[in-house]
Amino acid sequence: MPAWFDIINPSHGAREKDGDEDEDGMEESLATLEGLVEDEVRGGIPRERVVVGGFSQGAALALFLATKSKGSKLGGVIVLSGYMPLQWKLLKMKSAITDETPIFWAHGTSDNVIPYTGKEAFERMRDSGASKIDFHTYQGLPHGYCEEELSDLEAWLLQRIPPSPPSPKL
Repeated sequence: MPAWFDIINPSHGAREKDGDEDEDGMEESLATLEGLVEDEVRGGIPRERVVVGGFSQGAALALFLATKSKGSKLGGVIVLSGYMPLQWKLLKMKSAITDETPIFWAHGTSDNVIPYTGKEAFERMRDSGASKIDFHTYQGLPHGYCEEELSDLEAWLLQRIPPSPPSPKL
């Protein structure tokens, strides 16, 4: 059953090549997500203060957006219990913008839906030049989240997107 896109093969971390993923569905969802980001920018929020994130499949789509981004960089990307879709293709086409985009990537070691082997995709991405990735491991965490993870995420967000100063009163 699709959400953002169809999951054709659930063994994300074990892939050694692309080919068994719903690329058309990802591209369609990516267009929707890009539209949401641009709505925020048109509404007056600078792109470098926009953070896109998700959990599981939503995390994969957020990472897909960061990797394919051609405009200015986002304020950050949050990947919670996710994976890098179309990783072999995306690693070849990612831009310098991707390399400079801050990414908070968190995963539990006991995730039975998106196996912890997703750390291998993080390492491939980091090794390809994406230097602003923070990977967090949570021992024993299944496909979910924990207080420690949320606390780490909050600290990361506050470091990258500090609160705006109050507007001067007239």
